[in-house]
Amino acid sequence: MTDQQYNFEEKMEELFKQTINNLPAEDVEEINDYITHGECGVAYDHLVSQLFEYDISISSETYELIAEFGKFMGYEESEWGHLKSLIKAP
Repeated sequence: MTDQQYNFEEKMEELFKQTINNLPAEDVEEINDYITHGECGVAYDHLVSQLFEYDISISSETYELIAEFGKFMGYEESEWGHLKSLIKAP
């Protein structure tokens, strides 16, 4: 495992912790399983879709972390950009 992969997994866990209290229990379990099995990309995709589907408010810091992941994975901004509408005012 490279340092870059390690940091990616660590940041995925941080993102998960920032959103865990707002997600339905079944999604929390599924995302946690993906992370546990080293499937951070799948966990990210599921997390992004569920945040949008359930219209869950996020902080600007959480949005920036989501964007960082998307860029790291080579996604177009259209994959996460729609979450900007979920940013809550401080």
